Amino acid sequence: MACLAIDGQVVRHQPSLADLLEKFVCVRVVQANGIDLSLCQFDYDLTWAVLFLNADRTIYGRYGTRASRELAKEISVEGFRKAMEGALDLHKNYPAIKETLAGKTGPAPQVKVPEAYPMLRKVGYTATVSSRNPAGGNPGACIHCHQINNNVYRSYRGVSTPIPDHVLWAYPPPNVLGLELDVNERATVKAVAPGSPAAKDGFKAGDQILTLGGQAILSIADVQWVLHQSKKEPDQLNAGVKRSGVLESLTLHLAKGWRKQGDFSWRACNGIISLLPEGSHDLTADEKKKLGLSPDAIAIQVLWNGRGFQKNDVIVEVDGQRNGMTTSDFIAYTVQKKKPKEKIALAVLRAGQEHTMQVEVREAPIE
Repeated sequence: MACLAIDGQVVRHQPSLADLLEKFVCVRVVQANGIDLSLCQFDYDLTWAVLFLNADRTIYGRYGTRASRELAKEISVEGFRKAMEGALDLHKNYPAIKETLAGKTGPAPQVKVPEAYPMLRKVGYTATVSSRNPAGGNPGACIHCHQINNNVYRSYRGVSTPIPDHVLWAYPPPNVLGLELDVNERATVKAVAPGSPAAKDGFKAGDQILTLGGQAILSIADVQWVLHQSKKEPDQLNAGVKRSGVLESLTLHLAKGWRKQGDFSWRACNGIISLLPEGSHDLTADEKKKLGLSPDAIAIQVLWNGRGFQKNDVIVEVDGQRNGMTTSDFIAYTVQKKKPKEKIALAVLRAGQEHTMQVEVREAPIE
């Protein structure tokens, strides 16, 4: 069995994984040049991602997640080991279970390889770092995974089409539904937010999610994969959980707009569409209170100078709206309600004074 995107260099300081790694053929992929996008489908804004594969390209599962700027809190050696053990358990029952794993392979991608995107081809990216391109551009340059997302965004912005919710709020973390999973366990519920969809659907702390939407679950990333592929609203997903050693069947309901409870403002690919300098974020309720703002007020702090903003500006109004908009909502507003070069009217708090400004919606720049 193959373990794609990992090798001895990655885990050389983790001897606790050595015995399991010997049971995999480990391949480390350090660039996106030439990767098969029909097979290598995962959240391209991750710092590190793993695919567990059979030699016939069947995917057993994924590992690696991110839902904020605090990556260290979202993956662990312990959780990775348990995902590996789960993949080996599935492998023992292969090929009898092959049909049950079909959903782990996604739909056909827009292009077969990253450099087939028009913009990457235009600026001269090539399939291998040793290639040479006589036309100039960036022969041999490394394609980063987030550049795949950049070009997905471009495919919409280039024809002035709104970017859909499922593209912006991609790979939703379980916490948007009230599920906090233990990073040290195999897709095991650590806590359930009171009053959340997951709580209403009967999930409890300690539940190990074995299946979701008919797919075997090895990790948080597998849960995110199932949620990412569910594009209907409303929708519902059958879940099989182990609770105190007993198998239980639950149904996870996805209400209209459920994705928007998440935050995608941390994503590197936002740099191609966002009007905000990198690092801009929502103020907390306490920080809003200190500024005399209500808890539901717009309060997006800009951390750097750029695009007409000054460091520590706080956006408090967007096109006349002063409430109910997060940083993610603001980015979505610019690419769903506005076309490139249209203007957005903003009000910002700057050194205690409110200022108004007009910001032009960006065109997707060249890499």
